[in-house]
Amino acid sequence: MDISVSKQVLLDVTYRKERISGILEFLFWGYLMYSMISDPLGLSFPLIPGAWLSLLALASIFNVNWKLSARIPMLFILAISGMLVAVQCFVHQMPITTNYIWSFVMWIPLAMVIFLLSGRPGFIKRLAVVMFLIGLVFRFWVATKMDIIARQELSAGTIANANDYAAWMGFCALVFWLWSWKLKRGFSRLLLLAAFAASTYFLLGTVSRGALLSLVAGILIGLRGFSRKQAWLSAPALLGLGVIILLIISPVSITNFQARLNEDTGRLSFYPVVLRNIYLSPFFGYSIEQITHKVLGIDNTPHNGIMFVGEASGVIPAVLLSILWLWAIFRGFKNRWLAELELDALPLIIFAFLQMVEGNINFMFVWAVAALFYCFREVPNEGELPAPEVEASPVQPVPFRKFSQ
Repeated sequence: MDISVSKQVLLDVTYRKERISGILEFLFWGYLMYSMISDPLGLSFPLIPGAWLSLLALASIFNVNWKLSARIPMLFILAISGMLVAVQCFVHQMPITTNYIWSFVMWIPLAMVIFLLSGRPGFIKRLAVVMFLIGLVFRFWVATKMDIIARQELSAGTIANANDYAAWMGFCALVFWLWSWKLKRGFSRLLLLAAFAASTYFLLGTVSRGALLSLVAGILIGLRGFSRKQAWLSAPALLGLGVIILLIISPVSITNFQARLNEDTGRLSFYPVVLRNIYLSPFFGYSIEQITHKVLGIDNTPHNGIMFVGEASGVIPAVLLSILWLWAIFRGFKNRWLAELELDALPLIIFAFLQMVEGNINFMFVWAVAALFYCFREVPNEGELPAPEVEASPVQPVPFRKFSQ
């Protein structure tokens, strides 16, 4: 076959896959919005979100490039979810429709869809925008109709309380902050900084210490991707936005934060109990119904993703989950090229990791799965990149420009 013909066929196939992935991304935004806000608006049909996501995952299987390095975390997710569901259903005789177990089932199609979409340029930014819009609906519509900030299911996981909502808005705030310093136009940067301030304001209203600390850690780590000038400019910008937020935030929230700082949730006393249970049953764990314990007079679950998986299914899935996230952090630290191309992956994965170690299934939320796969974006091979097409001048030819290794 002629080389020019084979190149054209390759370009046609690539274009077709890009177009299909674009359609799937558009449908994914529709799924995300429907699954989150349909119930409060009285438009919920129980089977639609799961069927919608499953169809998107099925379409993703035939369009994803299985040669990418992101296939490895996908295999980890399949192994962890499969072992936990098998242990709960066959060893502990729990129905698969149990809340937590079903979350692990739906984790697989969610990861499959994001596996495909995470390779699209700008996906993490568009995700933050869609999440921010959903967060506004929760804040101004759902919160006025319910006694909690948000209670709607999100595929694998739920925004069931103020802490989950804080993590949701905290991820938006971190993306907007990193994104704003990648732009050169003043108005666009101001718009993103305003979105960052609004997301942080909503986070503070939840009085969630963990999400706030995770956001601060992400902002500080994100400085590694800033130029020296950007780092110096970001400090007064952050200080100014902080002053504005403190001026408009209600005194009640400030008082509640002060009270929360002195509050003992009992988690440090609870962790030894969880570790003892994992030691007593290291291979099959306990049924989902048995991992709620009373410590210091408080009924509590592990509130740590790794411990939760270990107590529910044994040490092997817990070790796999630990390896997966530590590997993602290493990839985020190593892939500095992402900071130049789009956004630095390290602050995003650190934010998600800090949230994982303080919640049971936070690592299955859409923003956490997106941060995980974002770290496994392929590093472009400069030697294989096509040379830029330059139109030669009739007077003086333009020399071919090689990419530096």
